[in-house]
Amino acid sequence: MTLRKKCFLLSLSLVLLIFIGGCGEEGSLGEVLTFPSTRQEETVLFDEFLDAAFANLASQDTLSLHFTLRDPAASGIARKDAAFADLSAGGIEKSRRDMESLLTQLESFSPGRLTDRQWLVYDTLKEYLTLQLDLLEYTCYEELLSPSSGLHVDLPILLSEYVFSDKQDVEDYLALLDKVDIYFSNIFSYEKEKSDLGLAMNDGAMDQVISFCNTFGTESEEHLLLASFRRKIMEADFLTDLEKEKYIDTNENTVRDKVLPSYRALAEKMETLKGTCVNEEGLAHVSGGKDYYTLLVRQATGTKDAPLMLSYRIRQQRETDMGIMTSLFAADPTLASRCAGYQYEQSDPELMLASLQQAITKDFPACSGAFASISVVDDYLAPYTAPAFYLVAPIDDYQDNVIYYNPSKVSGNLDLFTTIAHEGFPGHLYQTVMSYSYGLENVRSMLSFPGFTEGWATYVEMISYHYAGMDESLATVLEKNYSVILSLYATADIGIHYRGWDVAQTLSFFSEYGISDREVVEEIYQMILSDPANYLKYYVGYLSFLSLRQEMAAKYPDTFTLYEFHKCILETGPTSFDLLEEELDDYFSRLAAEAAA
Repeated sequence: MTLRKKCFLLSLSLVLLIFIGGCGEEGSLGEVLTFPSTRQEETVLFDEFLDAAFANLASQDTLSLHFTLRDPAASGIARKDAAFADLSAGGIEKSRRDMESLLTQLESFSPGRLTDRQWLVYDTLKEYLTLQLDLLEYTCYEELLSPSSGLHVDLPILLSEYVFSDKQDVEDYLALLDKVDIYFSNIFSYEKEKSDLGLAMNDGAMDQVISFCNTFGTESEEHLLLASFRRKIMEADFLTDLEKEKYIDTNENTVRDKVLPSYRALAEKMETLKGTCVNEEGLAHVSGGKDYYTLLVRQATGTKDAPLMLSYRIRQQRETDMGIMTSLFAADPTLASRCAGYQYEQSDPELMLASLQQAITKDFPACSGAFASISVVDDYLAPYTAPAFYLVAPIDDYQDNVIYYNPSKVSGNLDLFTTIAHEGFPGHLYQTVMSYSYGLENVRSMLSFPGFTEGWATYVEMISYHYAGMDESLATVLEKNYSVILSLYATADIGIHYRGWDVAQTLSFFSEYGISDREVVEEIYQMILSDPANYLKYYVGYLSFLSLRQEMAAKYPDTFTLYEFHKCILETGPTSFDLLEEELDDYFSRLAAEAAA
C-alpha cells in the first residue's frame, strides 16, 4: 500500500509568512496600523485596521504581492523594488517585532463591540499570530529545504507560473532572478546555523536536496526557466517584437549566469554540512523537540488537542473503518476481488474535473465561472514534487486557476480521479474560489490553516469515491481503505516525532497491518522525519470535518443537510476547528429557529 501525498502548494511568499512572518520596512506596522478607537467607530476602524494589515503583509516582498494580487494598484498598494523575503537573522527578528506590533494593535479592539463576522476575524487573527510568535521561539527547528517541499523546489514552480500582465511584471521577474544568489546565500546561512545548533537534516535528506539543486542547475536549451519565460513573453501583447527579443536575451543570460550557478553553489555548500547531523531520529530526541512538535501539530491541524490525544482519535477512526470494511467483505464475498480489479475508465483529467463539478451540485453550493488549467509537472521537478498540487489564485482574479499533476506519481485512473477531486472540485480550487466569492477578508488570505485546507481536500477526496460511478459498497471500501492508509502515516508521525520511535519500532507498528518490508518502512520513516506533522494536517483535518459533520447531524437532525453543512464551512473560510464549530453551531441554530417560526 502506498500513500498518495498531496501538496496544497501555497505561494512561496505565504509559506514564508507561515514560517517567519512578514519583512517590511522598519517600523511600518507600528506607523501604518495604529488607530484610535471609540465605541461608535469600532467596526469601521476595525475594517480599516484589517485593510492596512493586509496591504502591509501583501507588499512585504515581490512574490507575496504578485501571487496575492493581480492588480495591486486597484487595491491602493504600490509596488516596491523587486525583492525576495528577507531570510537573514535580522529579517527574522524584524518579523517577530512586526507580528508583536500587529497583535498589540489587534488586542486594542474590543471584540464585544464588533460585528459577529468581525469577531470571527478577530479571534482567527489573534489565534494565528499568537501561535506564530510561539513558533518563532523555535525558528531553527524549521526546515526551509525539506527535500520534497522546500524553498528550492517551490521557487521554480512559482517562477514558471509568474504571470506577465504588464511590462513592470517582466522587469520585476528579471530583477528577482538577479537576486537569487543573495536569497540562496541567506537560506544557506540559516541551514548553517541549524547545523551549528545540532539541528541539521540527515545526510539522506541532504543528498536529495543536493541532487535536486544539481539537476535543476544543469544548463539546457529547454530548461524550465527558459522555456516558460519564452512562452509567456511571446504571448505578451503589450510588448513589441524588439522588446520581446531583448527580454528573452536578458532572461537567458540571467538564468545561465546567476540562477543556475546559484543552485549549483547551494548544492556545493550543502555538501559541506553532510556529516553534521547529530540526531538521526525524530524531534522527540532533540532538546525542546517535543514542545516544538506540539506547537507544530497545533499549527498543522488547527486543533488544540495534544499529540497523544490525536493519536487516540486516529486509532479509534482506524478501528472503526476497519470494522466497516470487515462487515462489507462478510456481506459480499465478491467485494475483495472487485476492489483489487477495479478500473476507472476515464483517463483525461480535464474531463474528470468537469465530471466532478457536475457531480457535487446536490451536496455542495454551485460554483460557476471558475476556470482551471491542468498542467503536467515539468520533467526537472517530477522526481521531487508531490503527485499533484494547486496554486492558490490571486484574490482579485480567482476565476483562473492552475492545477499541476505528476503522472510519475499517480497510479492509475482512479488515483488520478480522486487526486483531481482533492485539488480541484470539490477540493482546494473549489474551496478557495467559494471562500473568496463569499467575501473572505483579504487579510485572511495571507494566513495559513493547513488543517482546514488540507483537511477539507482530504474530506472531499474521500467523498469523491462515491462520484466515480461504482456501487456504494465498493466505493465505501475504497474510501475506508484510503482512510486507514492515511491513519497509519499519521500515527507514525506522532510515534516518530513525539513518542521517539526508531526505525525498528516503526517497522513493528506497520507490521501489525501487513507492511513488513524493512526497506519500505525505512523510506516512510525518512519521509516523515523530513517533514514533521505533515501527514497530520491531512488526516486530523479530515477527522475534524468528519467529527463536526456527525456532531451537527446529531444535534440538528431536522435541519441538517450536507449542502448546508458545506455551505457554512465555505462561508466561514479557513480558521481553527474550535472557531469553525462555533460558526456551525450558530448557523444551524438559526436554521432551526427559522424552521420552528
